[in-house]
Amino acid sequence: MVTGIVQEFQFGMNWSEYSRYVGSVFGAPLAIEGLLAFFLESTFLGIWIFGKDRVSARIHVASIWMVSIGTMLSAVFILAANAWMHHPVGYRVVNNRTVMTDFWAVMTNSTLIGSFLHVLSAAMLAAAMLILGVSAWHMLRDGRRSNPRLATPLTLSVADGPDATDGPAVGPGSTVDVAPVVDPVFATSGP
Repeated sequence: MVTGIVQEFQFGMNWSEYSRYVGSVFGAPLAIEGLLAFFLESTFLGIWIFGKDRVSARIHVASIWMVSIGTMLSAVFILAANAWMHHPVGYRVVNNRTVMTDFWAVMTNSTLIGSFLHVLSAAMLAAAMLILGVSAWHMLRDGRRSNPRLATPLTLSVADGPDATDGPAVGPGSTVDVAPVVDPVFATSGP
């Protein structure tokens, strides 16, 4: 959530000419991310943090699931903007500025799907490793606690299961998707 604030300043201050040129296309997924995903995340994170003793246990658990869904939606919209930079689709140039002609072409960009799967599997793997490390620390400190013993098999199944194999399988695949559309960039950039 915090990186979005820095990102907006970078677009305005560091890349202002770029933002003027592609803002109507590039800005749409980022605006939707800010209006939909960020508010979803921040609202339910507030409920999760400050509502522990004020809401029922079901609502408390549901709120952190909504934060997770909001985070994944946020990743989709940010990666849609990123995918558009790699493979611009659904636009035309009018008066030396880009104009979006097809929102769904931007949101279903061929490079978006591979990069989203790669980012999602990497995030799940990183989260599993963090939980596994905290669980191991708790078990070393006090072996009688039941919560770390319950969390360890679950995180090991995530860390050693599909996410561990999906990342290496999906990552190179997203590079294969991106390489043909940015090949001129690779060809001109020397060692």
